[in-house]
Amino acid sequence: MFQTLHALAFAVALFQQPPPDLDPSLRAAIDDFRSTTGCRFEADVAGVKSVAAVLLGGETTSALDWLGATRIRGGFERGKPLFVAAGSLLAFRAGEALVFKERGGSEWSARGPLAAVSTWILTLLGHVPGPGEVVDEVAARIASCKRVTEHDDETTFECQLAPAAAGRVASPNGSSGSPVALAACTVRLTVRDGQLVLIELPEGDPATRPTSRTSLVRRYRLMDIGRTEVAVPEEAARLLGSR
Repeated sequence: MFQTLHALAFAVALFQQPPPDLDPSLRAAIDDFRSTTGCRFEADVAGVKSVAAVLLGGETTSALDWLGATRIRGGFERGKPLFVAAGSLLAFRAGEALVFKERGGSEWSARGPLAAVSTWILTLLGHVPGPGEVVDEVAARIASCKRVTEHDDETTFECQLAPAAAGRVASPNGSSGSPVALAACTVRLTVRDGQLVLIELPEGDPATRPTSRTSLVRRYRLMDIGRTEVAVPEEAARLLGSR
């Protein structure tokens, strides 16, 4: 099943190509990432109020108002579930299915009682986009780019993203939200030694940002590109396969 989804995603990506006049070094870095086997990543996710605007229509609880940005770490290998971790939780995700456990725990679960903060973090783990999703959306929507900084083997590009077609944002309970248009915005892409290593999305009012899973992220770091393997424990794989 996972291989089938991977093949479908690759076929879709073939139709999501950057503009032909894109800087050759940036184009090469995007193409290199799309052909690589995987990577480790760190995603700095927006504060709870910004995330709530995307996932919950602005609704949140006062008990969570103090939460700021959250850093999610993970591993991405094509054809395998996505590994994501934050706070005390570790999780694997395949499509909309998610299994998790507490750090140091022995049992994987698809559900279970959690404190409010852990429930919120689990919601983030279930919705933060994987590296392939982020790169594909950005690459498909690039309208123009310019170099803004260059230091030795590192170059940062500022890119204008065109508006995307209207889509639906999934709610934490799995239902679809109202149709939303993905707004035009500016992102920064950093290439180091020929590899795409950092994606920075715009700060500010969530209403001015693209309303999609990608808009949950402020900064997305890509590491160990082509040198990452995701080992899925047998119990986690069984739970994912049964959902």
